[in-house]
Amino acid sequence: MPKNYEKNKTRVTKPRATIAAIAATALLLAGCSGNGKKEVATRSSSVPTTVAPVPSTTETMPYDSFTYENNPQRVARIETAVQNLGLIVLNEASKSRSNWGPFDAYCSDTQEGGSNQGGWVSQGYKPAAGEDCEVQHNPQYGEKNVQVSTDVLVGDNGVYTNNIEGAFINNPYCSVSVSYSNINKVPIVTIGTAKDLQTVGSAQSLAQAESIDNQAISCLDNTRPS
Repeated sequence: MPKNYEKNKTRVTKPRATIAAIAATALLLAGCSGNGKKEVATRSSSVPTTVAPVPSTTETMPYDSFTYENNPQRVARIETAVQNLGLIVLNEASKSRSNWGPFDAYCSDTQEGGSNQGGWVSQGYKPAAGEDCEVQHNPQYGEKNVQVSTDVLVGDNGVYTNNIEGAFINNPYCSVSVSYSNINKVPIVTIGTAKDLQTVGSAQSLAQAESIDNQAISCLDNTRPS
């Protein structure tokens, strides 16, 4: 998830570690934190959001969240969408002028800036091999009033690899966050903002879990710098 990027770029918020932290950050991103940031008003392309869970599989037995979240087919679907979006973000960030607008990156020795040992590339920080960088565009940077970012591992000579570790999108049409468990690398999927936050981990049924995943994949697949 994008770091808290103030004008002087001197402070960095720590990553979401719990669902409560995700909710709090989503509230900030929605423009309700009282810090003067404007609410996102536009996005690259329209993605409808389905609020009510829509079942895609007939439930014949009690829902088991662990079995669902660890299902290889489910993991592969989400990883594909995250990988595709991540590579697009990296490509846009490498351009002198992206259709989204300017990009920056915060790099740290742990995923999503969980350590204070890091810094902003725009301030001269040089990523090192093995670090994690969050490459991001935020409304504060100018151009499109959307938020989009990806977590990527740094390879030799401080260059980004194709190892995408997560993705984040926030706009009026959809909001999604995908990170990975440090234990088994299962994708942690959250959609919505503070008012309607939903996470697969708290789903009470197969239908609800599938609906959340499907909305997240739709958001990832349809967010493009058009």
